[in-house]
Amino acid sequence: MFQPEKMTEMVDTYVIPWGINIALALLIFIVGRIVVGILIGLFGKVMARSKYDNMLVDFVK
Repeated sequence: MFQPEKMTEMVDTYVIPWGINIALALLIFIVGRIVVGILIGLFGKVMARSKYDNMLVDFVK
């Protein structure tokens, strides 16, 4: 019924590679959100200094 050898093989075959892939995907997602937030903030400041319409600047932010 419960065979530790098969469990170890299953962990090595499936759990570790999938866990690494999921962790990397989450890391890329989080870093991407941070970068996009910074870029949107900078873009909004540039638009505000360039005297664009306030409604457009607020929409972009």
